[in-house]
Amino acid sequence: MSQEACTLIEFCVEEEGLMEVVLTTGESGQELKVSPDSIRRYEKDGVLPVAFKTRRGLRLFRASDVEKLRRKRAARENEAQLAQAAVNA
Repeated sequence: MSQEACTLIEFCVEEEGLMEVVLTTGESGQELKVSPDSIRRYEKDGVLPVAFKTRRGLRLFRASDVEKLRRKRAARENEAQLAQAAVNA
């Protein structure tokens, strides 16, 4: 990811020479349509990997990890809807 792309978002983290898009707890919650408390619970329970923490204690989650979780949740919802449709058929 280019430095220019990082100017379009709030935070980027450089790890092993690669720029990684990261989201705060609140931004992660908005992406997943859950509360920041749920995001902290996901981290504690290992559903999301442990966040990077800034010197001020701000949690930063990799956008790619949040996206993976969003896709898993969407797949689970689709499975539940298909199961319900099969029961109703």
